[in-house]
Amino acid sequence: MRRYSLALTVLACHAAPTGRPPIAAACGPNRVGRVTIEHATAAEVAPLAVLEGTLDDPARTARIAEVAAKRLRARGWPDARVEVRRREGCGVELDVAVIRGVRGTPPALAPDEPAPVEVAYDDAELGRYVQTIADRLARVARVDRAPRVVIGDHEATYAASPDLIVIGRAAIAKLGSEAELAGIVAHELAHIEGDTISLDFVPEADGAWLAARRDAEGVADERAVALLERAGYAPAAMGRALRAVLDEDDDEHPPSAERIARVDALAAGRRDGFVGRLELLAHVDRVVVGRDTRLGTRVGRAWVVAQLGIALELRRGDRAQVDGDALVVRHGPSALTAYTVAAPNASELAATLADRAELQATLGHVTVGIAPRARQRLVIVESARGGLVLELAAKTDPFDRDRWISGLRSATAGELAAAEPARVALARAPHAGRVRELAEGCPDPDAALALDDADRELAAGDLMKCTDR
Repeated sequence: MRRYSLALTVLACHAAPTGRPPIAAACGPNRVGRVTIEHATAAEVAPLAVLEGTLDDPARTARIAEVAAKRLRARGWPDARVEVRRREGCGVELDVAVIRGVRGTPPALAPDEPAPVEVAYDDAELGRYVQTIADRLARVARVDRAPRVVIGDHEATYAASPDLIVIGRAAIAKLGSEAELAGIVAHELAHIEGDTISLDFVPEADGAWLAARRDAEGVADERAVALLERAGYAPAAMGRALRAVLDEDDDEHPPSAERIARVDALAAGRRDGFVGRLELLAHVDRVVVGRDTRLGTRVGRAWVVAQLGIALELRRGDRAQVDGDALVVRHGPSALTAYTVAAPNASELAATLADRAELQATLGHVTVGIAPRARQRLVIVESARGGLVLELAAKTDPFDRDRWISGLRSATAGELAAAEPARVALARAPHAGRVRELAEGCPDPDAALALDDADRELAAGDLMKCTDR
């Protein structure tokens, strides 16, 4: 199947429309309609306020009400209670009454920690596109302002703070439409709305904490459907999005099958609204697939970090093991761990080192010093594109240490080419069929199947995702 050079620059270079008509929400007997709050603000009982548009689940609502009460008690109202009354309306409407009791001593509030800085994926146009989606969703959500969106160069997707959402680059590549991407963003936005980014106010880090965590994740899924409706996206996209990104089940989330079934029940098969398959494809063309080997990969006798243009020479007797995006090298009792960080993190880490020495080299600004807590020597190479950190174990022989440090050099053109990762390559379907069949014409059929719904039906000439190798 030949690579199709897209003439989609019009789609890729113009901002998405600023507004779309909302999709009417069904007033079903199993869906929560309006949530009315008495004697408190919506922010004070945020986990209950965001139940609007979710499935009616009385047992879950009772648990969330207790979580909201614990939040108030932890914030200086020791006798606080939260009562929820259910009544018929547009679906099931909830009346939330907050009984505060006598004000206690307000707790000392810890200062907000700065949001972590991610190793961002270097695609400014993709970042602007996803930010536009977040901006559109924020206008119909219970937030004061749209959070900033960062494309992380990995698969993990999460709300890092009320002001920052991280969307994994690998997750984006698996989605099939803008509406599906909006569903993923909406899930994280729902965590910000419901103030459930963390649940540290729940004191029991046991079964009760896990139940609260699972409830928060389930609500975020369902609330995302409501946000899609309000923003004019096709509600059925949420189920497709979850099918694309969910992997193994874990204790902190409801089972995947249950999550998909619940959002499908809310969407009720409604495909009206904006889908935006071409819009998404225009922005994921040439996106890296799988692990981004530019963050570090073995090329011959060197560890090459193409993103920074740096190579680390490995010598005879070095035992090297790749651990995610990090390299662990051992030689007898000596050990070195090398990994990349975002440029601001590199500068911040370098500033904390004791007994540090600095120099400006061809590779960038180099700082050598001792990490205060771990008491291990670090070498940090900073550039505008990021930082490389070398952690040297405490028992590292000075000869090995100096040999590894002196082995840092600029990567060659051949090494940079060898470190280039696989990327999405758009192609035209040669005939009508399902992605499962059409992917056989791609250079790597298995990789192509991992990028889309295998049962998605395409017409002859429709665009589809392959990889370039």
